[in-house]
Amino acid sequence: GNLRSMDDLTNFRLKIVVSSSDDFISFSSVFIDKVGSSTDESLDEMEPASHFAAVADPAKPRLFDLICSSHGRLRLDAANRKSRESLLLALGIASFKGKLSSLTPESNLFPSYVNEAELPAESDPSSSKLHQSPHNSHAEMHRLLESKDIAITKLQQELVRVGKELDSYRDSERLSKDALERCEATRDEKIKTIEGLNKAQSDAKITHERTVKALMNEKAVLQAAVEARDGKIEGLTNQAAKLESRASQRSEHLSNIESLKSNLVQTQKKLSSAE
Repeated sequence: GNLRSMDDLTNFRLKIVVSSSDDFISFSSVFIDKVGSSTDESLDEMEPASHFAAVADPAKPRLFDLICSSHGRLRLDAANRKSRESLLLALGIASFKGKLSSLTPESNLFPSYVNEAELPAESDPSSSKLHQSPHNSHAEMHRLLESKDIAITKLQQELVRVGKELDSYRDSERLSKDALERCEATRDEKIKTIEGLNKAQSDAKITHERTVKALMNEKAVLQAAVEARDGKIEGLTNQAAKLESRASQRSEHLSNIESLKSNLVQTQKKLSSAE
C-alpha cells in the first residue's frame, strides 16, 4: 500500500512472499519497492529481506518501524490505522515460526523485547536516508540469523516427524485398543460358552447319577425276584424228587404185586392140575 517514510517523505510499497510446507512457513521475505522520488537512490536496488520485524506504538495509530537485518530501521506512516494493522498482521504471520494451524486471535505474533538495546538502532529523524550497520556487522547478523533459521527449520522438521510418530503411536494404540476390546469380547464369549458347557456337564452328571440310582434299585428288585424264583424252583425240585421216590416205590410195589399175581396164577394152575 501507500507507505510514506517519515525520514525523507518517500512513498514505499511492501511485498511479502511466504512459502509454507507441512503446516509451517518454510520461507518468507519482504520486498521494498520505492514508488516516489528520494535523495537516496540505493533503495531502488535493495535485495529482499528474509529477516524482519516490526515495532508499533499503540498511541500512534498510523506509524510503525520496519526493522530488517540487512536494511536497518525504516520508520513508515500508513494511510490509516486499519492499513497499518493489516500490514503488521501480514508481517507477523510471515515471521511466525510455529504451526500455522495453531494460530488464534490470541496468538502473539510480535514477541516483546526486554529492552531497546535488543533492537537495531533507530534512525535519526533529521537524516534523509536509512541508517545501516557496517558490512561486517550485517554479514555476521546474516550468519547468525541464517543459523537460527536452519535450527528453527530443523526443529520444525523434528516437530513434524515427532507429530507423525505421535500420530502413528496413536493409531497403533487405537488398533491395540480395538484388538484388546475384541480379545476381551472373545474371552467373555468363551467364558460364557465354558460356563454353559460346565452347566450342561453338571446337569448330565446329575441325570446320570439319577439313572444309575434308578437302575440299581431296579436291579435290587429284580435280584430279589430272581432269588424268590430260585427258592420256588428249589422247592419244586425237592417235591419232584420226593414224587419220583414215591413213584419208584410204587413201581416196586406194583412189580411185587405182579410177581405175586404170576405166582398165584401158577399156583392156581397147579391146583387145577392137582384136582
